[in-house]
Amino acid sequence: MINFKSTFSFAKRFYKSQIVLYYTTGLYSTLNPNLSSIGPWYLEDKQQTSNSNEQFYRRKLPACCLAFSSEEGKQVFKESLLSGYANIYFPLAEQFRTQAEPAYCGISTLVMILNSLAVDPKRVWKGPWRWYHEEMLDCCLSLDLVQQNGITLDQFVCLATCNNLDLNVVRTDDNENIKSFRDVVEEICAGQDKVLTCSYSRSVLNQTGGGHFSPIGAYHPKKDMVLIFDVARFKYPPHWVKLDLLWEAMKALDGVTGLPRGYIVLRKTEEMPLLLFRLSNIFRVTIATNSVSQSSMAKFMRSWRTFLKNESVKISDSLDVTIGQTLAGLNEALKELLEGDSVFNTQFNTHCIDTLPPDHISAVRKILASLENTEIYQIIHSMVSKFKKNFFQSRSNFISNQCTCIERVGKPFVNEIDTSTHDGRKVLTTKTGSSTLLDNSKELVTDSHFITMLILCWPYSLNNTNDISTYLARHVEKVLLNGDDLLVNEVKQLRHQIQSLLELIKRNPPVF
Repeated sequence: MINFKSTFSFAKRFYKSQIVLYYTTGLYSTLNPNLSSIGPWYLEDKQQTSNSNEQFYRRKLPACCLAFSSEEGKQVFKESLLSGYANIYFPLAEQFRTQAEPAYCGISTLVMILNSLAVDPKRVWKGPWRWYHEEMLDCCLSLDLVQQNGITLDQFVCLATCNNLDLNVVRTDDNENIKSFRDVVEEICAGQDKVLTCSYSRSVLNQTGGGHFSPIGAYHPKKDMVLIFDVARFKYPPHWVKLDLLWEAMKALDGVTGLPRGYIVLRKTEEMPLLLFRLSNIFRVTIATNSVSQSSMAKFMRSWRTFLKNESVKISDSLDVTIGQTLAGLNEALKELLEGDSVFNTQFNTHCIDTLPPDHISAVRKILASLENTEIYQIIHSMVSKFKKNFFQSRSNFISNQCTCIERVGKPFVNEIDTSTHDGRKVLTTKTGSSTLLDNSKELVTDSHFITMLILCWPYSLNNTNDISTYLARHVEKVLLNGDDLLVNEVKQLRHQIQSLLELIKRNPPVF
């Protein structure tokens, strides 16, 4: 149960002292004390909650907001429907949900959109059912921290990208105009294949609270009103507001980032989802954290990117030599990760692959076969085999030391409950109750697969022709040009996700 007394006491001290929070992993950012623009839910009704025993049952909508269920609200909806600008209402209404936590407006909005657009998560929610739930949005962000702080517009974008959505984000600054926004509203509300989500300040709408995310469910052209599907249904019902008022609410600065809020148009990607690989849960950017694990990932990324841009690394025409150099640099960067951490995981328990649908199994085996057919994999596999035997000597003679961290590139996912020993070997008991005798010598996805995938999917910088990054980028593109479609999709999806994370970090560079 949430301790409201200590929570609100913390919020009060927080703004009096202008304390510093991490904005991303390892990054400190001083927050603006403007309560109307900050996002964390615990600032909700700060003035009215001085009494720790005070409770609330919903909030009354201000005069500028028209309740959807009121007689006038129903009439506005009827007219909107007849005008053809309420088509998006129906897929959203089918999936309308109440946010599971007071600070979950962003991720609950995203879950609502993902299910409305019929995006298959390719992961089981409960029982045999694949379905999106807030707890499944574990890319980019720590859910524990989202529960405390909510999310920013950039973090919403990162989460959406990691979950098979294409999007266009617009910040409502001085370079944008309301007419363009109105055109977008009309287009989205008249269709059903895209969803419009707004990030706005509640205070501009005379509502209590700070920043908020909500999808738009309909538009009335004559009244110039939009229907806000407020996912905080415990507080406010769906309601109509004037479009120009919502525009002003989106222009309010976010107290965390200091940037205007804005809107996002989201649609289901035409690309296939990831079938085999995924970024591990520590490969993410957080609002606030003291997590040593997440800090180690930021340090790994810094070290790896520094190596790739290092012009002192001599580039050879031999791919063997270049891969040897790359493994040496990667090994050094991986030392920043904690033991047990990894960059990648698999999408499923590879020891239980037979439980997957036949077409999924076939696709996974094709991806692995395509990886193994690349020259990069074959060189890496030869070198890693020597790593494992502790007799590694690079063909390039650039590496003579034993590698101790290469296994941190990736680890197969195991949803284990218990492991026991049987004749000296481990027996895995999964959440489904099935038992599997583990045989590491027959691991489906090996270190060589993970390393090859990292080299293929990394978003290399092409700013300098004299660094190893450019050399690898050019060779990778040749591989993808002739690669199997399933492998190419896997690479492009992972690259897109990593790029989104790197862009988020670039806008808010970590301080170590």
